[in-house]
Amino acid sequence: MNKHIASLVVNTILDTLSNNDYVNVMNFSEEVNYMVPCFENQIIQATEENIVILKDSLKTLEPERKSLLDIGLQEAFKLLHKYRKIRKCLGKSKYCNQAIMLVTDGIPNNVSTIINEYNRIANESSIPIRIFTFLVGKEASHLSDSIWIACSNRGFHSHVDALEQVTASVYKYIMVFARPLVLNGSNPLSWTHAYLDDTFEFGNKSSRGFEKYRLLTTVAGPVIDLKAKQLLGVVGTDVPVAEISKLMYLYKTGVNSHSFIVSNNGYVLKHPDLRPMFKDILTNNYNSIDLTEVEQLDDDTDPRQIGDILLRLRNATVKGEEGVIHDIKIKYHYDDMRRVSREINDYYYAPIKGTPFSIGFAIPDLYGNYSIEVADEIALRKFSSEPISDFFSGTNWKIHPHWAYCKYHYLEGHEFINAEKELIHFINEMKSNDFKWSLQYEDDNEQEQNSGCDNNKTLGKESYYCDRNLVKHLVFDARVTKPTFEASWRTQTTAANNLRLLYNATLRFVGTMSGLTRWEYIDIQPNGTKSFGDLHPRAIDETWYKSAVIQHRYNDRSFVYTVPFDSQEEDDILVTASSAIFPEQNGIASPAAVVGFQFSHSHLQKQFFSITTASHLCKGCLSCEAGLSCYIIDHSGYIVVSHKKSDTGVFFGEIDGNIMNATIEEGIFEKVTVRDYQAICYYDAWVSGDSSILTTPFNHLMQGAKWILGQIIWLTVKLNLNPLWDTNSLIIEAAEQAPAKFKSTATTKPKHKKKKDEEERWHEFNQIPQYKTEHAACEKERDLYVLQQQMFTDHLYPRLITPRPPSCFRPFYLKKIPHSNLLLIAIPMEEKPRNCPIIVHNTRLRDIVYENETDFPCQKLYLNKLYRQPLQGCFNDHLLEHTIVDCGRSTQIQFSVSLVIVSLLLLIQL
Repeated sequence: MNKHIASLVVNTILDTLSNNDYVNVMNFSEEVNYMVPCFENQIIQATEENIVILKDSLKTLEPERKSLLDIGLQEAFKLLHKYRKIRKCLGKSKYCNQAIMLVTDGIPNNVSTIINEYNRIANESSIPIRIFTFLVGKEASHLSDSIWIACSNRGFHSHVDALEQVTASVYKYIMVFARPLVLNGSNPLSWTHAYLDDTFEFGNKSSRGFEKYRLLTTVAGPVIDLKAKQLLGVVGTDVPVAEISKLMYLYKTGVNSHSFIVSNNGYVLKHPDLRPMFKDILTNNYNSIDLTEVEQLDDDTDPRQIGDILLRLRNATVKGEEGVIHDIKIKYHYDDMRRVSREINDYYYAPIKGTPFSIGFAIPDLYGNYSIEVADEIALRKFSSEPISDFFSGTNWKIHPHWAYCKYHYLEGHEFINAEKELIHFINEMKSNDFKWSLQYEDDNEQEQNSGCDNNKTLGKESYYCDRNLVKHLVFDARVTKPTFEASWRTQTTAANNLRLLYNATLRFVGTMSGLTRWEYIDIQPNGTKSFGDLHPRAIDETWYKSAVIQHRYNDRSFVYTVPFDSQEEDDILVTASSAIFPEQNGIASPAAVVGFQFSHSHLQKQFFSITTASHLCKGCLSCEAGLSCYIIDHSGYIVVSHKKSDTGVFFGEIDGNIMNATIEEGIFEKVTVRDYQAICYYDAWVSGDSSILTTPFNHLMQGAKWILGQIIWLTVKLNLNPLWDTNSLIIEAAEQAPAKFKSTATTKPKHKKKKDEEERWHEFNQIPQYKTEHAACEKERDLYVLQQQMFTDHLYPRLITPRPPSCFRPFYLKKIPHSNLLLIAIPMEEKPRNCPIIVHNTRLRDIVYENETDFPCQKLYLNKLYRQPLQGCFNDHLLEHTIVDCGRSTQIQFSVSLVIVSLLLLIQL
């Protein structure tokens, strides 16, 4: 029971910590061991992920017969002293709150000499480290020594003899830590790291706007009784991270840009690559993802190596600075990390006033710093006979589901079926003379003018806010695109109609920078209940929009053609084609919209082979399917057309790796590696099973003998006759098994249960082991490929590519298809050269392998050394604290010396 109480005490203490705290756990017996070996000689940031690692390590701890508290305290004092030097707080710094949590069932030796040596500074006038003692068990020994240690070191003593007492006992240390704050009369606000909202109800699953989770941060402050000098509690409120994001006006950053929010610890609260959930599984590290783990700079660094520019950007945002860093080369991955483009971004950053957070924007330097100004159609047509709402007639349009166009401050009583109905409501309200434009939050100047209590603005039930600039652009786009989509599409010429029929074009669409998407089905109705707008409502955030804008730099009249990945099982595959529109003025161009259409893949395939197999085009020449294997691949290397339908959407390197390798050697494709530090991996974990195989009488006899022997050994242990053997070898207990990669064990002591040994015992008893699928955090990387389209602007292509030693591949023909992102590859159907190694290129995820076989969690230790901005309003000491005598002194109890079940030393720096 003592072991369970001690473990629960440590777990409860760990649960009280946050990303702003640092912690480590060590056990002491005849020597000191850190529970997680690679955490040795460090205090680790108390992220949720690290807390889980520490908790898991406690499960493997076994009791020792003898414990030397003096060596444990000595190691703890030295460690905390080292960090006081690192943090430059050797004096009476208010930013260095340190504590030792001693969890034991007895104090076996006097430690006053060690405490006086290490925890008395400035002529013994200062005690830098608080010590809290938790004496566990009903028969805990040396109660008076435990009380003295806590009371003479600004701590608190708790005697915990039952599981139900643990929570109340642990929380007392928080009240002690709060004493300087209370005596000072301060009430600083504190912001938490991001966490998942457990009360959030999922949205409408039929909509693309459906969200699986909602992140919150909490701002809280202490409630203090100034007269009694007591902490009464804490008052706070939850703030959805999405509400902070609204202040960033995401539409202004434009396509292929992104925004992010960074905490004082460098962790992202918002980032397009932040993924708290993976297939409905909450990751342990979602609220401690560092900015350097999601910003993938194109600087050829190895995994988890931080370049100078990225470190400079991180430190600037962590410190709350305002500025810009130009021309940062990045690997911009999109389409679920299946495509990548090498881009150059400008990074702007600034602090969020009154919080420990900073915001940042990454803007493409080629077109991101420019925007398009449009006429104010709302003002021009306010008294027109044609109402603005006519621009939004019909149901074949959508607006971006995550952007705030117009909304009521109070959602209760203002429910709308969808964002489009809400917009129409406000468009109609704009006819009124009483309609006024207002922002969701006042600007800084207006807030300062209204900072007095008498001037606070009270919002009525009908109060609303509208983003005038966004709505102005939306109305303009609606007016411009309405005539094109108002009536059913009709071809103007017979040739155009024949072309549509030839490829069976069934859909046309447009997306604009204001978040508007319009579409029209041509002579068909959509399959199923979801329309194109339901599947693709996010305009500039859709893959077809991003790809078209990236493609524009190579050819301003080009279309991007794509097919779904691995779509060979689909009956009717659709090809999506899109092209960007860049209005230009004075030599400066900016993306305004993307237009496109969808057509039948089978018709494209048929037409392609109809053209490439025509015998009259070239007498005596090889043709596709007659001497040549022909492929059309896109700018990322995925097959669009092949003679096999099963190849559609497959990466070309998996079909012919040698030819793909040749294109890399020739500089036609370039390989770019991207990394995912938020992956989830699955593995089969062994668990104890109750079923058994066929049992013989001899098996029963052996099991009975083992039971009798176990009873004799247990009786011997109870009589304290155990010097003849090690009792740890007799402990058998089933527990969950994790792979070695995710396993944390101590170095030599204490003795840890070996789950592999226990699994063998199950086999020994002829029992069938059972397995279950578990998951754990892991790290992945994948190779993506980029077509070097700038090479095709000269006259080198089309051409025949032949091997040059030591290359080994069949000659092949290469041609860029004009005004597209497509490449034609024709390979002779001859036998592959002998003695050529088979090369395979793929885009599949693979495990990241570190040098020296560094495994989880050791590969992340470098994050612990990165700069953190300390929170304001932290108090370590107060002159009047010595007048408080309550430190947990309790009445004398009867106790006797007992075998030490577990001894833990928990180190905390707040």
